[in-house]
Amino acid sequence: MKGHSTAITHIVVNGRDNKIISISKDKNIRVWDLQDCVCLQNIHSRNVPMSRFPISSIHYNVDANTLVLATFLVRVLSGIVDDVDTLHKAQTSHEMPLCTALYNANFKQVVSGCHNGVVSVWDILTGEKVMQFQTSPERAVEVTAMSFDGPKRRLITGSKDGTVKLWNFNNGALLTVLPLLDENEITGIIYINQRIYVSGWNKRVMWYLDVKEDSEIEYRVWNQYHAEDIYSMHAHCNKMLVTASYSGDIIVWNIDSGRAFFRFNASESQRPLLPNRVINQSAFGEFENSESQTLFKSEETSEESFEEPKVSEDSEVLLSKLGQGVSEELSASLRHSIPEGISKITLQEEESDVEVIKRCQTKRNQCKSDKPLPISAKELEKPRLAVEKALFLDTRERSPDTAILLTSAADGFIYAWSIHHQGGLLGKFKAVSAEGTAISAMSTDQRDKMLLTGDSTGYIMVGEVIQMQ
Repeated sequence: MKGHSTAITHIVVNGRDNKIISISKDKNIRVWDLQDCVCLQNIHSRNVPMSRFPISSIHYNVDANTLVLATFLVRVLSGIVDDVDTLHKAQTSHEMPLCTALYNANFKQVVSGCHNGVVSVWDILTGEKVMQFQTSPERAVEVTAMSFDGPKRRLITGSKDGTVKLWNFNNGALLTVLPLLDENEITGIIYINQRIYVSGWNKRVMWYLDVKEDSEIEYRVWNQYHAEDIYSMHAHCNKMLVTASYSGDIIVWNIDSGRAFFRFNASESQRPLLPNRVINQSAFGEFENSESQTLFKSEETSEESFEEPKVSEDSEVLLSKLGQGVSEELSASLRHSIPEGISKITLQEEESDVEVIKRCQTKRNQCKSDKPLPISAKELEKPRLAVEKALFLDTRERSPDTAILLTSAADGFIYAWSIHHQGGLLGKFKAVSAEGTAISAMSTDQRDKMLLTGDSTGYIMVGEVIQMQ
């Protein structure tokens, strides 16, 4: 295809219409037909005044058939669009709304999952779809959480029905299905030190050991300290784990031992609080329906459901500072497990969880009523206090005056926390422009200098992370 009289500097391809646009050094623009190899349009430089400087950059929008040229001026050339309706029609990558997306730096690909359980793999450089597969072929189940393994070669997906699966995302092959512990929605998956940490609406954190395909999968469920659904989970330097829930509780864990360090809740205190142990409600039901009490004497149940919470070194320092408040906090930890209808119960010293359950049952039987209980002000306040996302700043060290944890609440604020026994809430700021909007996603750059947030109305904001003291 001949036509230009000087060197060609830019070429763009419209594969949908089988056309090529070429631009030469003398600013001559030509449109070519790929099938017939003929020039369809010739635009001379005198018809597009662009100054005497050469064209340094161009961009072509296929959908709008628009060419943008730049010297020190910017010139826009608009072509004819055959179907005007498609011009204003929103372009989507999935048939259903997206739930989550990940970037794989090794393969330079983006992996996205949507409400009907479809996972798509995209080339980040071209934007083309490389692969697509269905995570639940029998029936469409929403993908609610995703993560890569350590080498970033396998994809781990969590679904609304509680299933966790490992995939070869390059060909869509299912590698492993982890044991199903319950059917609650999975909201967080993290891969650390050959372990797959999972959290969700079961209000607990659990981990699975990553083993070979033929080996039996080992797993463990940590003690429960959340009374409401866990919305978010994040890790700090492979040492600490943070989980945040619907009630506004933020729990910081030792990632190896599974012990709860601290509890934070902006609606209760700016200082670190003691984690409130929550008795397994299913254990209460089993006790209530059992004809005998031998169930609570078995070694497995006592270790699984009623083991006394162990206190870390940092928490021991905190205990000494709180003094008389300790007994009140321990009492609060059991109040989460008291059934509705019991407004008050006093915990006796050295009283076991089983004895507390027995007294709860007795007291509930005494106060049973057909009248529905009124909704408390605390329950009505929970949606506003819900923590949507938690994000650690890995480049920062723990100290009383350094915020290394950011959390976003349903009230539209981002809270900055110091994860230290002398720390707590260091500051907060409004991160949305409209009332009733919440931050639903947060991320930072590798140096933790820039903070990117996405809100419930679809806006993405970029801000600078400053030192909060």
